[in-house]
Amino acid sequence: MSHSENYGIRSTDKSSGNFRQERNNRICIFLSFIVLFSILVAPVYAAIPVADFTSNVTKGISPLAVGFTDTSSNLPDCWNWSFGDGTWFNTTDVAQKNPSYTYTTKGWYSVTLIANNTEGSNQMVKTQYINIASNGMTNSTNIPGVSMTPAPSSTLEPRLNKSTLLLNRATITVSGNQAIVTNPSPFFSSSVFDYFTLTDIAGNITGDAIRSIQLNTTPFISNLAGFGPTTVFMSLNLSQYSLGNTITVLMSDAPSSSDAAAFSAAAGSIRPLQILGYEIDIDTSASPAQYPNLDYADIYFTVPLSWTATYGTDNIRLFRIHDSPYSVSVLDASLNSTTATTATYWATSPYPSFSRFSPGAISPASTPTPTPTSSPTIFIGNDGGGDL
Repeated sequence: MSHSENYGIRSTDKSSGNFRQERNNRICIFLSFIVLFSILVAPVYAAIPVADFTSNVTKGISPLAVGFTDTSSNLPDCWNWSFGDGTWFNTTDVAQKNPSYTYTTKGWYSVTLIANNTEGSNQMVKTQYINIASNGMTNSTNIPGVSMTPAPSSTLEPRLNKSTLLLNRATITVSGNQAIVTNPSPFFSSSVFDYFTLTDIAGNITGDAIRSIQLNTTPFISNLAGFGPTTVFMSLNLSQYSLGNTITVLMSDAPSSSDAAAFSAAAGSIRPLQILGYEIDIDTSASPAQYPNLDYADIYFTVPLSWTATYGTDNIRLFRIHDSPYSVSVLDASLNSTTATTATYWATSPYPSFSRFSPGAISPASTPTPTPTSSPTIFIGNDGGGDL
């Protein structure tokens, strides 16, 4: 009897190689089923996990609820989260691998995720990833009495064309080609719409084009550690007016350590950094595609009056970090006004102006030391005219 019968194979022509080929095919099929079964039934850990995560928000004021999302690769089955304030969350339940945590105390927090499987573990640490600011506010850029013709299809209309802006004459003072709105909202102290040609018809102001728009915010006061009451306000200069967006201002006692290091390095390209103050974080809900609307912004900020006396008016700077694309710059600052305890400076932030800022001071420019010159030799002769 042929061995092929052990596999249920019968052939009327055992002298041919057909039965051998069929037997081999059956063996391969059988082994394939075994491999497929092991893949479907048993978990596969290809390698040690590579830990990583994201969050739905990284900054705000207390209490701030932050939702974290695990994005680790290589199939972790255990997650250890540290939220930076001494609190840990550990789970092997895949349904709980994306925790939410509420921060209640101001400060900078580093977040750690350790991802584990049977092959090993790996951790991702994001240093000073969460910023709970000392104070903050979010306000709409919409101004009552300002609309567009025709009306936008939704409040998320990205931009208004320069020629479609419509202002209600009842809330506006006209001066030349400028339409000035005073106290248009709690967030804005005034707004100036500068037209190339202004037309006042039927109680509404429009024109063939708007040259520029200036939105001046009301002062925002925060009580910061080491600085006391601190005031910030802005003058935003736009080429177009956006609907449905917001501006958020956060004030923190100090910048993160990474921002401080970047500011120090940037200052060093000019002169050494002497002191660095609080942080101002100015952000917007507008998409990056809308940033061209904001040509530049003048940032007004207060520092202790002692800074002016200690470091000199000419050495006060506003340090700026913009994340996308990442850039660090040092902005010249000019003295605007003083009180008995504070000095207000202003600096112009170029496009894109939504960034993080910190006031500071650099070393005074050194005064060149005059090169010493040798004293001339003085010869004094005697009355007799003889040699000295």
